[in-house]
Amino acid sequence: MMESLDMHRLQLALNALGFRCEMDGELSDTTVAAISEFQRNYRLPVTGQPDAETLEVIARLKHAWEGKDYLI
Repeated sequence: MMESLDMHRLQLALNALGFRCEMDGELSDTTVAAISEFQRNYRLPVTGQPDAETLEVIARLKHAWEGKDYLI
């Protein structure tokens, strides 16, 4: 299970990459939907969960999202 701070960072990354979700630090419905859409776009197994493979791809895209503050 991801801690709230880690989830917030994941949500920031998803939003910065164009996959909109609430910045609530929780694995909410909008976060699951954003993860699923990310997974579809990057041809990953669509689980809606922040699994290791998904997190690895997001980490490789760090240059595109790190340091950006996207508000919804």
